[in-house]
Amino acid sequence: MKTKNDALKFDDLPIVMADLIEQVNELRSSIETLTTKIGDRPRPALSIDVATGIICKSRSTIYKLVAAGDIPHHKQGNRLYFFEDELVAWIASHKAKRNRKPIFVPLRMQHSSTSKGSGVRNT
Repeated sequence: MKTKNDALKFDDLPIVMADLIEQVNELRSSIETLTTKIGDRPRPALSIDVATGIICKSRSTIYKLVAAGDIPHHKQGNRLYFFEDELVAWIASHKAKRNRKPIFVPLRMQHSSTSKGSGVRNT
């Protein structure tokens, strides 16, 4: 293969391209292998203390959410465990629900803007 300082000639292009294709295929194979190894690793179970930091809620609030079945959790004996990806998904789903609330102007505000010039004097 040519070095950085060697001038590349048109006739060298097929050889250089074949070498580049081979290198790309090797990189793809390496990435697939690494991705598979990462996917096979078990997810670490998180304690309630770590969960409080992820979802920014107090321990007592988390216990209430667990009791109501409103938050994803796992229980082994009397210990609670959480998984980060489940907590993040839970946060995202609740944020989406809050954003769906309709925005409206209270009737009182609408009425006060139309009362100008109604003939009522302020004394």
